[in-house]
Amino acid sequence: MGVVTKDLARINLNDNKCEFVEIELNEPNVVHIQNCIYRIELTIEEFNIFSVTCIEAADKLKKIKQL
Repeated sequence: MGVVTKDLARINLNDNKCEFVEIELNEPNVVHIQNCIYRIELTIEEFNIFSVTCIEAADKLKKIKQL
C-alpha cells in the first residue's frame, strides 16, 4: 500500500467510544460522514472519490493480509 514517510497523527479513542458512523446527504448536495465525535463534510464529487478510494484500499489490504 505504500511506505510511511511521516506519521501525521495518532488519535486515542479509548475514552470516546465510536459506536456508529452516519452518512447523510444534506442540502445543497453535501455529504456528512459523522458520529458523536466528529463530522466530515464533503461535496458529492469528493464523497464519490473518497468512496472509491476506501473500496480500493480495502481490496489492497485484503490482498496484503491474505484475507
